[in-house]
Parts: sequence; C-alpha cells; structure tokens
Amino acid sequence: MARPNAATVKEYLRKDGTRRYYSRMMVAGTRTLVELGDERDGGTRRAAERRLRDVLEDIRLGRWQQAKPSAATGRRPEPGFDEVAGLFLAMKRSCQLRDGTIENLKWALHVHLVPHFKNRRPSTITEDDVIAYSDHEIAQRARLRQLRERGSYLEGPNGGAMRPLSNRSINMMLAALTELLAFAAGKGWGIPERNAAAGWRLQEKPRLRSALETDELSDLLTAARTPRPARRQSPKVAARTELIVRLRDEDELEWKAIARLAGVSIATASYHYREAKEPTRFVGDEDRARADYVLATVLAYTGARVEEICGLDVGDVDLRHRKLRVHDSKTDTGVREVHLTAHVAGVVGRYFDGRAPLRVDAPAFPDGNGRRRNKDQVNKQMLRPARIAADELRADRGDRPLPAVTAHVLRYTYITQALESGYPVPFVMQQVGHRDPRVTMGIYAKVCARRDRGAQDDAFDRLLSDPPDGMAARPEWPRGWPRLVEPGPLRATGC
Repeated sequence: MARPNAATVKEYLRKDGTRRYYSRMMVAGTRTLVELGDERDGGTRRAAERRLRDVLEDIRLGRWQQAKPSAATGRRPEPGFDEVAGLFLAMKRSCQLRDGTIENLKWALHVHLVPHFKNRRPSTITEDDVIAYSDHEIAQRARLRQLRERGSYLEGPNGGAMRPLSNRSINMMLAALTELLAFAAGKGWGIPERNAAAGWRLQEKPRLRSALETDELSDLLTAARTPRPARRQSPKVAARTELIVRLRDEDELEWKAIARLAGVSIATASYHYREAKEPTRFVGDEDRARADYVLATVLAYTGARVEEICGLDVGDVDLRHRKLRVHDSKTDTGVREVHLTAHVAGVVGRYFDGRAPLRVDAPAFPDGNGRRRNKDQVNKQMLRPARIAADELRADRGDRPLPAVTAHVLRYTYITQALESGYPVPFVMQQVGHRDPRVTMGIYAKVCARRDRGAQDDAFDRLLSDPPDGMAARPEWPRGWPRLVEPGPLRATGC
C-alpha cells in the first residue's frame, strides 16, 4: 500500500516582503512542484492550505493534472509590478529619449507608482485600483499642504522635501501607468483590450498662454540688467550652515551623521559646507546682472528653448554669420541653426569680449560664477527676481505688474512678436523647432487677430458710441409694433 502524501504548504519570501505559496509532493512516482497561490494576486496562507487539500483529494481520486505553460506562447510567468517597471524603463531608454524625459519617467515610476503597486501584478490591476491610486495622490497632496502650513514637510526618497502634486502631475503618472500596462499586455502579462488606466484622468485647469507686450519685455530686460544684491541666506539657513561647519570641522563627524543631526540630506549638508568654505566663488552684482541680461535677451530674441540655450557651448555661437548651432534639442526638428538679429549678435559679442579667454567647450551663457545653468535656475534665480524688480519700476509709473514670467513665456513672446513683425510661418517654425505646424498656426491665428485689432476697435467704438447731436437718443417705434410700457404706480382693479 502506497504511503499517503505528507505535503505541507511552504512559503517563498521575496525581497519586497511578499510570499509565494507552494508544495512539493509525489505524483505517480514523480516529485512535483505545485503552485498554491501568491500574495501579489491576493493569495493567503489559509487559501493555500485549502488549495492543497483540494489538490491532494484530486490526486487520490486520480483526476489531478499538472498545469503546464503554453508551448505556443513560450511566455515566462508574469513578474511583479516593480520588475515590469524596470523592463519598461529599459525599453524607454532604448528609444533614445532625452535625459530629462527619462529622469521624469524614473521619478514617476520609482517615487509614485512602484511604491503603490509594488505588491501587485500588472494583469490584476483594475479600474478601481487606478481610482484608488488617484485618490491616494489627492489625499497626499492635502496632507503635504497641511504640513507646509505648519512649517514642516515629508522627506522624499532622495532626501528632499516632497511637493504636492497638481492634477496635471497626477495625470502624468496615470499616463505613465497606461503605457506600462500596455507594455505588460504586449508581453503577455495582461489583456490588451482592457487597460485599466486608459482614459482615466483628473480635470486640469486650462493654462493661459500669455505673451509679454513690448513695453513689458523692455521693463523685464531693464530689470535683469540692473545690478541687485544676491539673495542672502535666511537666519534659519545660516544657523544650519554654521552647525554643519562646526560638526564637520570641530567634531569631525561623517556626512551621514552630520545630515542626521542637521535634519537635511547628505547632498544638502555637503552643499552648505562648500558654500561656506568657498566665499570666493561668489561674484559681484554687476557681473551677475550682465550675465542675466545677456541670457534673457537671447531667450526673448531667438525663441529657443531654455534647455537648448543652457546647453550651448562657446563653439556653438557663430557671431560672424549670426546664428546658434543647436545640437541637443527636444525634437528632431530642433537640431537646427537659430538666427540672431544684429542687436542680439551685438549684445552677445560685447559679452564675449568682456569675459576671460574663452574655451570652445565652455558654457556659452553661464551664471555669474561661470557654471552652466539649468531651467529651474533660470526661472527661479534669474527671471523671478527680474520680474519683481520690473514690477517696482512699473508701479512707480502707475502701470500694472507683469504676469508670471518663465522661460517658456519668453519663447511664446518671441513667436507672437515674430509673426506680428511679418516673419513667415515656416521660418518661425524652424527658428523655435516646432515639429507640429498646428502649434505655430494656432499662435498665428491669434496674431492675425491682433494685427487688425486697431481698425476693429475703432469700428466697434463708432458703432456703440453716443448718438450725435440732433439725433433722437431713443428711436421711434414703427406704427403697429408692440410698444414697451413703462411701469407706473399700481392701481386696484376689479375682477
């Protein structure tokens, strides 16, 4: 008589903390591995034990058959969400996307999506799970705003403070999730016709694309050219910097311990230490204002993207032929030559003449310390202070303040002013690197309306102006038309 199977439920613990349940038993004289469930699919140990009892009963009755993978498909077992996210990111890298696009995708995956769906398989994610994720991000946004009001914050995975996500940013996460689920379905780990994240998006506030008027742009450039003192450290940051220097120099602690005691990340502690130890790195206000003015002028007079201008080297600036050679761009059409007007070429030429001997591979438009800029630095450290200073100039004249100014606003300003000046649409598309002509034509339609606005306004004013002397202010009604009866005092009437 054959000895009965003494199989038990065994667990396999993964690195992410999830468990896979299985058992090994003798079936027809062969030692067989039987899968009993997975926590990624909602399985529990109790369910695995019930499954094991059913399997043993089927073996005793002779009706159990081992489930075999389909030889036609040859697909591997479905991995977890975190592994699929790694494969998806590797596929995106192979598409030769820009570094900024890959960094944004890594941020969306590793900071938001993977921590939320790490214990799931892509094929098990439903519409309810996607809605629950968006609700989680909305609740997290409310929590971060409450912490910000109390002067506190949550530390992110990179050591910095977490920022509340707008609906537009949450929709970017949902778009990345949609692509990832479609990628998983293409690998055979899902149902292609049922993408749980497809079509689910939060409502976004429409963004107003406004261009600066000529007087507003002139005031902004004037403010950027005016020397202003550099932003000084707040008392809180100054005290933190002093603590970091003391812990490093006097106590000789490691950076990890210093960051923990100062309440910052290791990178932030190292940055404050370098800033305190190298005061000669700071330059005069006039040199910084000159560098800011040149960069603002190039952005406003060329329409190039801020990443393109910041990535230029001195060798990419051809002042003799008045053009910039853009190599690293957002689109294929952006690999191009950008035309410079005589005014911009003169500004850049005088700026180059005032700098130290230039290397060909040196940044063309660095900050006052000679370091290459980035988009956030241009918007926060150059354009924002320049707008505040321009508002002060305009307030003295009684003019309204400037709208929010970013590098993209200057790009939109160039497109508007170039089309209004008479540049042909193909030239403007080449200049700014537009791949889709609908974007340029949409701006062109607004510019055409602006060109005839003066004549239209005059006609509109004449139409609605007060009637001339001698003309009845109230026209007579034609005979037989119903007349408007003015309300008078109420009188009692009989019924």
